[in-house]
Amino acid sequence: IYQGSLHSLMTQEDLVEELVQHGVHYQCYDAVSTILNGREDAPHAYSILERIGAKHGYESGGGTRDATYGYSPIQVVLGYLVHHRGVGVIPGTTDISHLAENSPSSLESMPRFSPRQVFDIEMAIQTLLNKDDRIVESAMGDLSATSEDNVVITGTGFTHGATGNSELSPNGDGMVATFFNTLPHPR
Repeated sequence: IYQGSLHSLMTQEDLVEELVQHGVHYQCYDAVSTILNGREDAPHAYSILERIGAKHGYESGGGTRDATYGYSPIQVVLGYLVHHRGVGVIPGTTDISHLAENSPSSLESMPRFSPRQVFDIEMAIQTLLNKDDRIVESAMGDLSATSEDNVVITGTGFTHGATGNSELSPNGDGMVATFFNTLPHPR
């Protein structure tokens, strides 16, 4: 097990790839504090995480969805790390209710995110790491009036079409590639 920061996980692809090649599991120790520390300087990015969390209300025992109780931005990031990056997390807290919210059973019950939501979460995390909303705003634009099923996101060096296939394609300036951890998901 390698314990590293959220910043290292998101920016040092060579290190993470080397760990994966040698069968070393990445465990992130500062995801909660990193996201909370960036929210004042990048409120748009934080609101993206809030929107995604609110969209995923929990399902009650009867199978009905209650949209009034969504997931927190912290839970969205932790769920992304666990389910989509295959990373272990250490969600430190001094609040017993937060401990329950971020418990393994709570994170396991979270629904998986769509490819579009994964892209949005990654952009929000990068923005919160850099504490600069201009990153997410230039890459995503104002998406509040658009449908999630028919969105084209344009930014420096890439175009992202989210019409069911969520593929990235070059626009002449370069290509954006997202690194996915190749460790098997624990089950």
